Amino acid sequence: MTIVSCVPYISAGVGWLVVLTLVAGGFVYALRRRLKASGAVLWWLAGLLGVARIGQTIYMTVAQYDAWLASPLTKDLVVQPLSVHNAQTSLAAWIIKVFHIHAGYFVFYVYGRFWINALLGIGTAFVFLGVLAFLKKYRDRFFDDGELQLGLVAALAVGWPLIVGFVPLVFVGVVVVSFVRLIFFKEKYTTLGWPIFFAAALSLLIAMAYPALVQSFIFLTV
Repeated sequence: MTIVSCVPYISAGVGWLVVLTLVAGGFVYALRRRLKASGAVLWWLAGLLGVARIGQTIYMTVAQYDAWLASPLTKDLVVQPLSVHNAQTSLAAWIIKVFHIHAGYFVFYVYGRFWINALLGIGTAFVFLGVLAFLKKYRDRFFDDGELQLGLVAALAVGWPLIVGFVPLVFVGVVVVSFVRLIFFKEKYTTLGWPIFFAAALSLLIAMAYPALVQSFIFLTV
């Protein structure tokens, strides 16, 4: 087997890792009263997702290099410099220029094809964590133990661009769960933990069941 031929297996493996990690995060959150180290475990799960996302991106980069190098039609693209026009208009081109990378076109291609989605996914996940931390500081009653960490796990699980739909689903989930708890349990306040978990799970299920729907977010990618 070659590096390129293993790409589908790597992608499927990371996909299942994401699903199982999210499920594990929900399980740990459910046991937060009994499991003293639940917060640390959730941080670890978030780290695992981050490493998986970056690891997959590195593998896809190597596979793309190997695929181009193996074909007489594309092997010249591996060492082709970046055009002057592109060098003016992208972060990847700026990196190429600063570090004097000769394989400019290849770096520019894999940045737009693989790296920008991974970096945006991780970056927006930490932005989401920051928003949750800010809300907790001023509205502590809406948060329970481990919910900041669960929020990071969920945001890393959905990735970019699904996080764009995930965030509104969280707030819809808060309304629905609040209504159910008020009607059936006479509880006035709802924390964000379960709405975050179910919003992430629903986002992944929709992406798996209707992959064409995800293409509607194609304008958010490069």
